[in-house]
Amino acid sequence: MILGIDLSLSGTGLALLSPEQSAIDKVSRRIPPALPQIKQSTEGMFYLGILVSPTPTDIFARWDLIRQTVGLCAQEETRVLIEGYAFSAHMAYSRAIAELGGIVRYHLRELGQRPIEVAPTSLKKFIAGKGNAEKNTIVKEVYKRWGVDLSSDNLADAFGLAKIGQYWDAEPQWLTDFQIEVLETVKKPPKVAKRKGAKA
Repeated sequence: MILGIDLSLSGTGLALLSPEQSAIDKVSRRIPPALPQIKQSTEGMFYLGILVSPTPTDIFARWDLIRQTVGLCAQEETRVLIEGYAFSAHMAYSRAIAELGGIVRYHLRELGQRPIEVAPTSLKKFIAGKGNAEKNTIVKEVYKRWGVDLSSDNLADAFGLAKIGQYWDAEPQWLTDFQIEVLETVKKPPKVAKRKGAKA
């Protein structure tokens, strides 16, 4: 299976894709009933979308709900993709999303997962062809390209991440040039800046 994670303080989106419906149903039964779920088939894959809305008002309870739900989805995944950081000009939000990101990434490591990071601009480009596409455009493009009707841009982003994971090893002929370009970019290992004065 493939798991796409779009972390957000207002509603974290999770997307699971699997060729087997039984695997999707197994995960679905684990999820707390209060969390909205979407099930659909697309391109020969079964899709499960989960929106973790911020019901707890306490920030720590909210983080814990997101961490636990990600863990329920990621336990048996072979490929996990997560959207990279896009820091807001609002300092408090940037700090909170960075803290949440650290909690979730550490929990994934505890589960033996090494998530693939996808930059926000790369994700938008993969879905809509432009790295600066608006949120409503992302939702529309997911429906246009894959026939999945989602009301939340967080769910749409998570779905896009899962599709990148689906195409990771095999690039179908129907992929666009910009989607192939994004795949090639994401697969490249990140460059580590050399510290000034450090020996090679």
